[in-house]
Amino acid sequence: MKTLMNRRDALKVLSTAGLSLAVITSPFGVKIIKANNKIDDEFFTPTIWLHISTDGTVVVIVNKSEMGQGVYTSLPQILGDELGANWDSIYVCPAPAREKYIDYKSGAQLTGGSTSIRHMYMTYRIAGATAREMLIETASERWKVDRESCFTRDGFVIGPNNLKIPFGRLVKEASKKIPPLNPKLKDESKFYFIGKPMRKFDIADKVNGMTIFGIDKQLEGMCYATVKRSVGYGGSPANFNIDKLKNDKDFIDAFKIGSGVAVVAKKVDKAISLRDKVDVSFTNVANPKLDTQFIETTLKSSINKRGIVARSFGKVDDILETSKRKLTSTYLLPYLAHVTLEPMNCTVDLKEDRCDLWVPTQSQSGTLSVAKQLTGFPEEKIHVHTTYLGAGLGRKAEVDFVSEAVEIAKKVKKPVKLIWTREDDFKHDFYRPANISEITASLNDNNKISAWKHKIAIPSIWERVNPKRMYRGVDPSAVEGLVNLPYDVDSLHVEFIKVDFPIPVGFWRSVGSTHNGFTVESFIDELAYMANIDPVEFRLKHLKNDKRAARLVDLVAEKINWGNKESGYGYGVAQHFSFGSYAAEAAKVEVDEESGKILVRKVVAAIDCGKVVNPKIIKEQVTGAVIMGISTALKEKMEFANGGAKTNNFYDYKILSAEEAPDIEVYVV
Repeated sequence: MKTLMNRRDALKVLSTAGLSLAVITSPFGVKIIKANNKIDDEFFTPTIWLHISTDGTVVVIVNKSEMGQGVYTSLPQILGDELGANWDSIYVCPAPAREKYIDYKSGAQLTGGSTSIRHMYMTYRIAGATAREMLIETASERWKVDRESCFTRDGFVIGPNNLKIPFGRLVKEASKKIPPLNPKLKDESKFYFIGKPMRKFDIADKVNGMTIFGIDKQLEGMCYATVKRSVGYGGSPANFNIDKLKNDKDFIDAFKIGSGVAVVAKKVDKAISLRDKVDVSFTNVANPKLDTQFIETTLKSSINKRGIVARSFGKVDDILETSKRKLTSTYLLPYLAHVTLEPMNCTVDLKEDRCDLWVPTQSQSGTLSVAKQLTGFPEEKIHVHTTYLGAGLGRKAEVDFVSEAVEIAKKVKKPVKLIWTREDDFKHDFYRPANISEITASLNDNNKISAWKHKIAIPSIWERVNPKRMYRGVDPSAVEGLVNLPYDVDSLHVEFIKVDFPIPVGFWRSVGSTHNGFTVESFIDELAYMANIDPVEFRLKHLKNDKRAARLVDLVAEKINWGNKESGYGYGVAQHFSFGSYAAEAAKVEVDEESGKILVRKVVAAIDCGKVVNPKIIKEQVTGAVIMGISTALKEKMEFANGGAKTNNFYDYKILSAEEAPDIEVYVV
């Protein structure tokens, strides 16, 4: 198996990868890992995913980035359960950026697409089972008993006649054994971590301000850098003047890099203020007249073009032409920013024979690739230290900020931290693409949808990120939720129309499902209104072939008292499937009659994501998703002018406030 290696090879990989371990405990009792210059020779390393020390400490190596979604807790839950570990003895260490630690299903060391648990579940179970089998074999030989009579629990191997020994006392002997290629997995009925609402490992350190995010990293002798970039997209720096900077005692240097002019100073505030004093002229701006109106006008004209067929069956045009009950609606949605709590940043220490990067990244593979390309170093001389992420949301899967930091480090030849301001984040994001959908559908005499025609005009994400993912010219993210429309329709036709703007677009939250889920469910409501049928009943009528989706719609309707609605409020319901999970929500809404402001008072959400590792974390994630969804629907919008982003900061990019957040109930099905 690719995930297994012997102990000597494992130690060799760890030392060359910079993963030397020293386990410490914070004053608040939360386990963290710090780097050390030495590997404990007594570590038991049956696979690359865990180590067990002579004191019984279990270190779980996690190849996914922790950005608030809880993988530093849920992945150790999986391995620890299969191993039979004591929860208080489990520590976590982020994996180095190395080929051995990739997610083999995605082919990269990358966190995204709601795949961490789905892709790594069996890997971590097998890792835990491998160690368990070796410990049991060691103990049974010592006791001279049948290994089938032994099991593990709470950090002990337990045998017949009250025999019991802690893992730590078996480490030396177990290290000499050959890992089994096909370890027997535990019966799921015996799980005692998986499926339980375990508290996150890192919650205390986050509450007490001890967690080190990328932006917190400090190095001795470190300087700070910012970049002055073109306002208009595509602009490259031509001439620049730094005379106003030279007399400042904190100024270090200023020079051109690929994305603009870098300004380096001894203090972070000076790096930011001095940047504003640089006079730079930018050339080759893609479209100096680009603005919000141009974007919307272009989208509206594009929807009238013939697109590439993404999916089609039945006789949509014939049915629509002869139908007496049909409806057409158009939905125009804006560009949206990621607004991660922590702005982009990267700290680089570049020496003659080594490059260290401390970076809040979702893409260790991408970061490693950029560093190799820019430094010319082989992989073993580049060390990516994945810090905590102050949210990722798809934005930190990009490596533009990493590239800038390495370019600057090559020039200044001393440790440097690149920091983006909030304004940088808004103006130079990889946004959720603006798009327009035109949907036409018809109802037959039984109020069933007889035909559904959906055209979407939208910029492509995959064309930039990986053109090989384009299928016959169709961007799969643009049509997700459409080509797999869950509703039972007799005929379906989906067209994709690619629209090109110079505005960078990228993976945002659940990508295409964020806009397609919204437009489809809005249109389903309009069809229900035309049919004069209750929206819940109308959905269930068309979900008879999708029992999991129907079950969630039923549940949220019941929990919000849909059949006994409170007067003075509006009620809404929606469901969607994306990235392996079914979700449904019902909302209780009030409208301020004077201002027209929409106030969401209560949301009941249900999710069916398959195997549940930690229901507490799932509920937390869904709660955050509900708040983000309301914010997206009611408030968020990027504005553009003069060839670039006009939106500058939170004062002109409104998000949902705490006082506007509704009561939220979440049910994990």
